[in-house]
Amino acid sequence: MVDAVLTFLPPTEGGRPNLNLRLSGLSYRPHIVVGDQTQRRALLSPDKRSAEAMCGVAFAAGPSQIEPNVAYPATMMLMYWPHPIYDSVVPGATFTLREGAAIVGFGEISRRWVQDALP
Repeated sequence: MVDAVLTFLPPTEGGRPNLNLRLSGLSYRPHIVVGDQTQRRALLSPDKRSAEAMCGVAFAAGPSQIEPNVAYPATMMLMYWPHPIYDSVVPGATFTLREGAAIVGFGEISRRWVQDALP
C-alpha cells in the first residue's frame, strides 16, 4: 500500500466530468504512471498502445467528497505487487492518475508501507 497526496483535474483540463467517486473500499481502480505530474497527454506507441508503465492501483481510503484542484490524502493498494513495475512507486515519486488514456489527476507518493514489511 502507498499513501499519496492526490489532486483531481477539472473537466476543462481533461479531468472527470463527475467526481462522485468512492475513494475507499477498493472500488475505484485506475492506474498511476510515475513521472512528470504536469503531463496532460498519454504517450502512445505508433499502434496506439500505451508507451508508459501503467501501475494498477485500487483506492483503499480517501475523502468522501472530492473537488477539482484540491489536494487530498489517499491510500492506494498496489494491485499486482510485488511485480517490478512498482519499483518506482516510492516516497517522493510524482505521478499522473489515469483512466485509460485520460489523465484525470496527479499526485505524489508520501509513504509506502505494509508490502515492504512482508517477506
